[in-house]
Amino acid sequence: MKKLLAVGLLILLTLHIAGCDNDSDNQSSSKSVHTENDFINNPGLSADITAGICVTFLEPPDMGEDGARMFSKNDDGDLGTDILPITFPTTTNLTLCWEDDNPGAEHTISILDTQGVETLFHKVNEDCEEALIVQGDYFLKFTHDGKTNQEHTIYVRPENGSLADKSLSPFRFIPNFIENAFAQTNNLGLMVGTDSCEGCDLRGGDFQHADLGGNNLKNTNLSNANLSNANLYRADLDGANTTNTDFSGATSPNGGTYPSGTFGSPNLNSMEHTITITNNCSEPVWTGVVFGSPAQP
Repeated sequence: MKKLLAVGLLILLTLHIAGCDNDSDNQSSSKSVHTENDFINNPGLSADITAGICVTFLEPPDMGEDGARMFSKNDDGDLGTDILPITFPTTTNLTLCWEDDNPGAEHTISILDTQGVETLFHKVNEDCEEALIVQGDYFLKFTHDGKTNQEHTIYVRPENGSLADKSLSPFRFIPNFIENAFAQTNNLGLMVGTDSCEGCDLRGGDFQHADLGGNNLKNTNLSNANLSNANLYRADLDGANTTNTDFSGATSPNGGTYPSGTFGSPNLNSMEHTITITNNCSEPVWTGVVFGSPAQP
């Protein structure tokens, strides 16, 4: 009886996995970072969640009239909710964790299938959740707890593991011949951070107009990223690689504003910083010193 049950389970799972081939128009992308701006600008985009970082700018549910008007032009979900299309290229043993420095935070993240069925749910600062995610297209759904009117930048960072760890596998109770069918199932950890992505690879990321105030971006790779008109007030970019990063119009960590055409590697954490202005051919045309306002205590 046990063997028949196992065989039936294998058949069902094989059909489920085979049926996950996608007929959608989604364009799967595996670049190093996808921000909410990318998904808004390209509605057909679906990010390979195993290959790069996903970033969303999670607004509170109560933004006021002006905030709601801006949201209607620039966001991809209801107020207080962000939804990002993602792809799991292989069946995956997933561990999902979300840490927040605020112990009272109650933001949540869900993984939904294309029918809107919730396959995994996790609340910030609670024990990590585990699930077997079958290959296919899904959605990451983020929900702001609404306790404050602060927008948060949420970073979802993949941490690839070895091949399937039997101790985590939900199929560890069935015979070896079924376990062998899942021998190529990947282990993946998704580490979610609120306003913090220390040491992350954010090369080429689109952070235009993003509120990154107070974010921990120590030792990140921001080369070729677009931070034009972003808020970097009190952000920590110590050790960050900002080669050819566009800071045009951005608010500096000290509260100043970078002029249009600010590229290069300014010393962002100093009140006095050197900037390089380039032309359209990325050729430096002026280098000088700019003074920002000192950070308030």
